[in-house]
Amino acid sequence: SAETLRDLLGAAERDSSNSPEMAWIPRTHRLLYNGWTYLVMAEGESHAIPRGLYSVDADEGTRQVLVGAESNLRFVVSPDGRQVALLSPAALAFVDADGSNLRPDVLTYSQVGVPGPLFPVGVWTEDSQAFVMTKPLEGNPAADIDFAISRVPADGSAPDQLASVSRSHPGSVTFSPDGRSAAYIQYTDEVPPEIAGWFITPLGEGAGPLAIPRELEPGYPSLHWSPDGKAFTGA
Repeated sequence: SAETLRDLLGAAERDSSNSPEMAWIPRTHRLLYNGWTYLVMAEGESHAIPRGLYSVDADEGTRQVLVGAESNLRFVVSPDGRQVALLSPAALAFVDADGSNLRPDVLTYSQVGVPGPLFPVGVWTEDSQAFVMTKPLEGNPAADIDFAISRVPADGSAPDQLASVSRSHPGSVTFSPDGRSAAYIQYTDEVPPEIAGWFITPLGEGAGPLAIPRELEPGYPSLHWSPDGKAFTGA
């Protein structure tokens, strides 16, 4: 209910609230979601920051707090439904889908973005063994951000850097399903920067087949890959 969400977020009376992300845990009737609060008469949801991670059992109606509202994060569920990648503005963490075995700060990085923090983007490998993501390095608030693309094993092994990208924005990145390439927007080095175009970088030896989401997050236009990763269209 709206009241439950507001309770979880500790929403003030003047705050509006919503749940920006929802995802079913594969092969279950359990739903994961986060929430945010915002002022309708100010910036609205465009400046809202997602917080917490919660689950609800659709059959029994039971609820669970996996991560409290004090944490800013986005999340991605692994294809096998066993793990969840937690993306904060400064670190990647993993937690089991039942809320146990939290592994914080698996990968840390510079926090960028003003006025609100910038969240990296990422996808799981199809075998649920690793998470492939952008790792912000530095940049100005709106664009022209440098970042690396890394493959982070879920077993605690050392991450592998697959590529580096300059004068771009992580929100524009789309990964090819075969895990061999990534597309991204790139800006000129002029002040203010302008869009130079959309580019593709190889991911070294490749990350392995990736579990690409069916729906891409709205925001930056980018390239959309064919299922075999050999062709693409612009959007």
